[in-house]
Amino acid sequence: MGVQPRSKQAGNANSRVGGTKNKVAMFVLWGLVVGWMAFIFWLSSQSGDASSSFTETLRFFLLDGILASLNISVSGLAFRKIGHAVLYFVMAIFTTSALYASGFRRGRLYATSLIICFVYAITDEVHQYFIPGRSAEFTDVLIDTFGAALAILLWAGVYRFVTTRWKKRTEVVS
Repeated sequence: MGVQPRSKQAGNANSRVGGTKNKVAMFVLWGLVVGWMAFIFWLSSQSGDASSSFTETLRFFLLDGILASLNISVSGLAFRKIGHAVLYFVMAIFTTSALYASGFRRGRLYATSLIICFVYAITDEVHQYFIPGRSAEFTDVLIDTFGAALAILLWAGVYRFVTTRWKKRTEVVS
């Protein structure tokens, strides 16, 4: 029967996509994606008044507490829109990482991650349409997608940097 190369051995924990370590990582990462989506859904489920109150509390804490010392001023509307981008930035980091752990690579990885974030942003706005005091705004979908795209670009840049450094380091050792 012979011995297979390490990368071909069934259940090899060091293999790229298979292995127990990667399955656990994949499970945890997809859990983060679903948990983050649930958090966004919960935020979107708040009535207009509750959402405004939450945003103002957060804005007061960040702007009057932390950013005031830096003389940074942000309007309520700008703060809400930045919040949209940040929520989907984080979602895209989780989604891209989960897809990578699932075996997606390069263009397919980034396109699939962006599509997932874009589609979820659309469903989030449709969901908000049915919440009292809330509305569906296509500009919010664009802002969400922009935040996701920034995260994916950052993820790709960090990945490229790390793999390039790793390749150089292993070439020096060899």
